[in-house]
Amino acid sequence: MEILNDRMVPKESAPIQDSAELIAPGTPIQFDIMLPAMEFLDQNRGGRRTNPFGESEDGQKEDEDSLLQQMFVVRFLGSMAVKSDQTVEVIYEAMRQVLAARAIHNIFRMTESHFLVTSHDLKLIDPQTQVTRASFELVSVTQFAAHQDNKRLLGFVVCDAESPGEHSKSAYVFESNTESEKICYAISLGKEIIEARKDPEALAQLLSSMPLTNDGKFMLLNDQSEEDATVHGDGQEESEA
Repeated sequence: MEILNDRMVPKESAPIQDSAELIAPGTPIQFDIMLPAMEFLDQNRGGRRTNPFGESEDGQKEDEDSLLQQMFVVRFLGSMAVKSDQTVEVIYEAMRQVLAARAIHNIFRMTESHFLVTSHDLKLIDPQTQVTRASFELVSVTQFAAHQDNKRLLGFVVCDAESPGEHSKSAYVFESNTESEKICYAISLGKEIIEARKDPEALAQLLSSMPLTNDGKFMLLNDQSEEDATVHGDGQEESEA
């Protein structure tokens, strides 16, 4: 059973749409996710790094304020523009198209990243350099789901404002080392924290309902050994997808 954020998904399931209504035919797929070259050089030149626990020179205060910092190991499979973010069906369709394109073009290897879920954003971090490859504000993530059959596949949709009244929507697909439902749960909790911050009483109730780490952050996984075992790998791994 996939874990979805009930604040973002309507109670009644939307009818299954034609794939062309979800993703325009012929939409290109991006198989690599990384910073533009100049931005990468700027980060390295300035000595800015992000470690797997969200600490960075510029974003340290924000990370200290985050009540959630959960790291997973993922491999990026692909991303593509989508037409709709009203149903999780768009994620399943993006997964189908990305996996099919990888098979057609014989693309089976990919780079590992640390996937950091906080109560502010989602970060993809290079495990070797600790440079943030990509960052998505949690409020811009409008859908997320684990694959119905392959539990290691994760997808989410990001909606960004390009200009007043104009929004771009993109679906991102990953393969994870752990069950993707756990990542979906972390994202859901992050969104729940955002909502609870608006009401101190609701936040206090949320804090009292879950175990916390010594520094007062939410503790989600009892056994982190699977993730820790991959942290010191070479960053390259054969896909099971």
